[in-house]
Amino acid sequence: MALLFGLGLVSNPALAQKKSERIHSGVDELSAYKAFQHFIRGDWYEIAGDLTSAIEEYKKALELNPEVYEIRLALAHAYYRQNRMEDAITEAQKIEPQTSQLFSFLGDCFRNLRKNEKAIEAYEKAIQLDATNADAYWNLSILYQILGKSEQAIGELRKLSQIYPFNPGIRMQLGGMLFKSNRWDEAIDEYKKVTQLNPEEVKAWLALGTIYEIKKDFENATYAYGKALKLDFYNAELRNRISLVSSFLQQFSKAESVFVSLRTSFPSDPFPYVSLGRIFLQKGEYPSAEEYFSQALSIGDTAIQGWAGLGLTYQAMDSTEKAIEIYKEGLEKVGNKVELYNLLGSAYVRIASFDSAIQTFQKADSLNPDSPRILFNLGSALERGGYFEQSIKIFGKILKLDPENAMTLNYLGYMLADSGIRLEESYEMIKKALEKDPENPAYLDSYGWVLFRLGRIDEAEIQIRKALEKLDKDAVIYEHIGDILEAKGKRQEAKEYWKKALKLDPGNEGLKKKLEK
Repeated sequence: MALLFGLGLVSNPALAQKKSERIHSGVDELSAYKAFQHFIRGDWYEIAGDLTSAIEEYKKALELNPEVYEIRLALAHAYYRQNRMEDAITEAQKIEPQTSQLFSFLGDCFRNLRKNEKAIEAYEKAIQLDATNADAYWNLSILYQILGKSEQAIGELRKLSQIYPFNPGIRMQLGGMLFKSNRWDEAIDEYKKVTQLNPEEVKAWLALGTIYEIKKDFENATYAYGKALKLDFYNAELRNRISLVSSFLQQFSKAESVFVSLRTSFPSDPFPYVSLGRIFLQKGEYPSAEEYFSQALSIGDTAIQGWAGLGLTYQAMDSTEKAIEIYKEGLEKVGNKVELYNLLGSAYVRIASFDSAIQTFQKADSLNPDSPRILFNLGSALERGGYFEQSIKIFGKILKLDPENAMTLNYLGYMLADSGIRLEESYEMIKKALEKDPENPAYLDSYGWVLFRLGRIDEAEIQIRKALEKLDKDAVIYEHIGDILEAKGKRQEAKEYWKKALKLDPGNEGLKKKLEK
């Protein structure tokens, strides 16, 4: 390298000739030649990463030929690369002519010094000199974002997108700014343009899916996520997103077509089959759901979602015993057993096999300790199995882990109220749950019931009637109104409500006894 410098040779002869002509102008031939040699050495040092030596060579070149644009610009850029912004600005401001690119460079320097107003002024001057200066628009938009001036940032990106309408990167940035400003429809337009320019841009499809999901347009969200998933099929988070949004659909035709397409493209992966199974399970078309879940398991029998879906399908068909068999078979195949233990426990509860349910939930808890969901199921099974004190301890444990858990506050509060113990504590628990979800009919019923136990009968009736307005197919609510009316001396009216309760829960022996009195 030193030999090359000594001989004054460069790697690009044509470029050297061009630089030489420019640097030779305006001074005597010897000075120009020496300036050129220093400039070339500086260029080589800069390429080699030795900025200090490069700067010294550029300075020597300027001493010999101070009017040459390229030398001073090279020196300014070297200062910039060395993070000597003030020196870079000083040199750049001496350069003539002052071009659009030069002002862009000054803007970069000011921005690095966090002199944002001066940077904005420089970028705006760059645009005045050249209305197509993409770097200036881009950097202005970034500066405005930093300063929290979203409208100005969007404005600069819009101008840039008009100059370069077929640049997907600009439209992605603009879509992102519109997204942050909650301008959903405008963001959708930009991301759609990106997908037209580049149909394989996963981030654009993902952004579209996210916006549609926010807007609760689950059909289009499913479609957009499906497009993204086809491009990034093994993205676990994306699979979760599309599974979640498709579960909210009322019309399943678009989701069905998405998963049929994925099944065609990826026939050896169980995910599309599982997704189709879920759709048909939600539609209540159980034979089709059974078929798809079975196909998923024939492709990969370690797919926990396949075992879970098939078991839930049998439960929906009132074949709980068959569901239990499926969950047990799945537990022999899959590695992560927590979810299947949880489902198996729930199936045991459904057939009132509470001891088996308790043992199963305990296994799930041992694999995933302190999960509020598993502990809640365990506490509920203990309560229904007659293990009252143990159930209270489990619900108490949940509240230590999560004091704001509304479901647990309501469940435990109702248990205490129904047993007529710790009524003030029960009242506070249920009240807290109701504050978190004031329209929940189960919580309203619990609140009314604890008021009844506290002797506040008129208030109790108001709350339970509110619950009935929101949920008129619950036997417990009808029974509670009947009990309140009886306490108010309105037995005949009470019996009408008990009859409605018995119609909903024909095996309730307690209701039968009340009606026989």
